[in-house]
Amino acid sequence: MQASNSNNTNSSSSSKDNNTILIFDATAFYAGVPFLVCNNGSLNYDYYTTPRVIEEIRHIKHRLDAVNILVSMQRIKVIEPSDEYTVKAKDCARIYGEYELSDTDISIIALALMLKDKQPYMNNIIIVSDDFSIANVARAIGIDVTFITNKGIKHIIKWIRYCKICKIYYYEELRVCRVCGNELRKRKMLKR
Repeated sequence: MQASNSNNTNSSSSSKDNNTILIFDATAFYAGVPFLVCNNGSLNYDYYTTPRVIEEIRHIKHRLDAVNILVSMQRIKVIEPSDEYTVKAKDCARIYGEYELSDTDISIIALALMLKDKQPYMNNIIIVSDDFSIANVARAIGIDVTFITNKGIKHIIKWIRYCKICKIYYYEELRVCRVCGNELRKRKMLKR
């Protein structure tokens, strides 16, 4: 796994020695990451995911049994982010033109936002994912991302839609051009 280089630091401390939160998306479960890191006995990490992720991996029976064991042992906490943070996550995704994020992807970003606000004593909140769209939004809002099987993203990108026939740009969630009906394409508008 490779981590991006943004820092979320806070000098507050909790009664526990934990200072890092790892939030797993479905790609982390498919790669087996939670089964490796949750069993290493590390006291410096708290592990989280959302009910939507658990639902998404439900079709992998042997993985789900292992997840249920980790949840029952309280090694992984399954938390539903509040509606307030879900709305914030959707707004952030829209700002960066990431309209294809699923409700599961949004739930991961929302959980990271919620934990960042509700648990300020944590030094690092890191999403574990190979999803470039999740990584783009997360990094844009100051949340670290650790990639599992690839090098991840180098820049935060703001996407726009455009029609290659009419040469019209759209700054909203559309799939077809309002003028000609042609399928819209994604184009990088801004990198930072």
